[in-house]
Amino acid sequence: KDLCARAFNNSGLIYFYSYNYYLAYSNFLRALDIANTIHDKAITPGICINIGNVYENYDDKENAIKQYKKAFDSAIATKDWNPMAIAFVSIMTTSVSSDHYITGVGDALHAYNKLGDNVKRLSPFTEHIYKGMESIYGHKDYAKAVTEFDMAAHKLDFKIASERDYGSAMYLKASAYEKA
Repeated sequence: KDLCARAFNNSGLIYFYSYNYYLAYSNFLRALDIANTIHDKAITPGICINIGNVYENYDDKENAIKQYKKAFDSAIATKDWNPMAIAFVSIMTTSVSSDHYITGVGDALHAYNKLGDNVKRLSPFTEHIYKGMESIYGHKDYAKAVTEFDMAAHKLDFKIASERDYGSAMYLKASAYEKA
């Protein structure tokens, strides 16, 4: 059954990259159902990230973030750092472009940071995004958020349109309109 879950996940990816999100979503759900049935925790974070990507393509940011959060929590539980980092970046970038902040990510990040130096660290860019979002939604400290976003912006290539748009979204969140 493990191979079946992986096969459905891979089929979902083929449909996803063929822009057939309905069939991608169906295959990802089937993969997740099988993984849950056989208690395969190793594949769960990747499947949840893929489901989140489908939601994001439908501009359903709330459900996308919920799936990324499931992936993040599952990856932390299994100490699988690559999908954990991907899920965390997905949560932050989706949160920047949505109207709300998802609670609980800070607790999971705190737990991750307690694991010590022998695990792969998040990129400085991602940590600055997180701290900026936390400053806005957790403390209403817009000046600190702008400082964190400034530090993250130094990691972006603003010659690339998508990164320029992302940078603008960060500053708009912090009400720093002159920088956006």
